[in-house]
Amino acid sequence: MKTNFFITLTLLSVGIFIACTKEDDSKTTTSTAATTATTATTATTSGSASIVGSWLTTAETIRTVGPGSDSTEDVHANKAACDKDDIVRYNADKSTSLLAGLTKCDPSDPDSEPFGSWELLNNNTKIKYSNFGIDLTFDIKILTATSLVVEQKVIDGAQSTTYIITYSRQ
Repeated sequence: MKTNFFITLTLLSVGIFIACTKEDDSKTTTSTAATTATTATTATTSGSASIVGSWLTTAETIRTVGPGSDSTEDVHANKAACDKDDIVRYNADKSTSLLAGLTKCDPSDPDSEPFGSWELLNNNTKIKYSNFGIDLTFDIKILTATSLVVEQKVIDGAQSTTYIITYSRQ
């Protein structure tokens, strides 16, 4: 359960670090600043919607666009059924827990396990996940009482990779 979620986040972060060389850092920073400005104006929040609570992942996609190519991978569709019903709980103390759904991949897996921490940034337009020494920051595109959509976009030269996760409150 925790391993598959961690593998997804790790692959994403490794892809980000591999895609960005030292000389590309200034380009990436500029792109990130532009993305931040866009996100601040496009993030949709509903009143006092809070991220604290339990969330089920309902969609995950990775879209890569480059010269002459445009591909989208449905990460969620490729997950095992026993991983699709796992729930991420954002606790009020800024910790996260991973809760096993009704179908466990391994019956000996715990029902719940600690899974790092979270923090809202930039006037609640970004969320930073920290786990196993890896920090990943996503733009919050939608946060309502029932939906959460986060996105991370990485631009490397003429190629961009966008990772989107959609959650439903449980």
